[in-house]
Amino acid sequence: MKIGLALSGGGIRGAAHIGVLEILVQNNIKPDIIAGTSAGSIIGALYASGMSPQQIADILKDLKPRKLVDLFLPFLSFPLSYRMHRLGRWKLPSGLLKGKLVEKWLRENLGNQTFSQLKFPLAVISADINTGEMIVFTDRYLVPSRKSPDTVFITDTPVYEAVRASIAIPAVFAPKKISSRTLVDGAIVNNVPADVLRLLGADKVIAVDLSFIVRQKRPVQNAIEILLQSGDIMGQRISNYITSHYADITLYPNTGEVNLLDFAAIPQMIAIGRKVTLKRLPEIKEILSR
Repeated sequence: MKIGLALSGGGIRGAAHIGVLEILVQNNIKPDIIAGTSAGSIIGALYASGMSPQQIADILKDLKPRKLVDLFLPFLSFPLSYRMHRLGRWKLPSGLLKGKLVEKWLRENLGNQTFSQLKFPLAVISADINTGEMIVFTDRYLVPSRKSPDTVFITDTPVYEAVRASIAIPAVFAPKKISSRTLVDGAIVNNVPADVLRLLGADKVIAVDLSFIVRQKRPVQNAIEILLQSGDIMGQRISNYITSHYADITLYPNTGEVNLLDFAAIPQMIAIGRKVTLKRLPEIKEILSR
């Protein structure tokens, strides 16, 4: 029996995936294949490269915003009125963050490994912003003969570049260019890729959906929050459909609201992932024993 684990996007809240993996591994429930989107692709790639959940937690523990945040300062430093006046000559930046620092960090931790060099199979989900196609990065031996017309499989890209494409939140990170494609966060097409796992041969699928968070403490306050919230609202309907049709069990870590760069919240997110997995461990074991 091949066990698949689908890890959703969710920014810093994605650290909850570490806690989920930790409890599964401790109970000898080891996924045979992982599919990850955005934050889920980071955790999935680090784990598939051979790191334990504890090693992943240790890497993230000392992470600081300055290691990952590279603003388009030459554009942003000019007054808004001047920028608007000069739009005829200037191009608006494709994202608030260039993404070069986060790509450097990914390469430092994943090396130049290809998908065929990982310890076990991995699929990373991105989206082509020009065509709307779902892009699935994976090992060429996993590519199914039956394919959806709006899904493209890419097998010759280093894992760190695929993950960089998967986390490119529109307007926050600049898109990742790979060959002729302009790639962005996979969450816009498939935030919880349980269906991809079925397509790649998984018999049982455990999904972790960090889901849309209703902001009860305060309303959204700026353009970035509005953009992220809008994407979450639209994507949740797709996620609900996918998990209800393709996942045997879906875990919903109750992370609450966490700022995109609130790295201090990572230990708390890991603990929340542990908690929800322990609570539903009997269900998981029962499903896998069928």
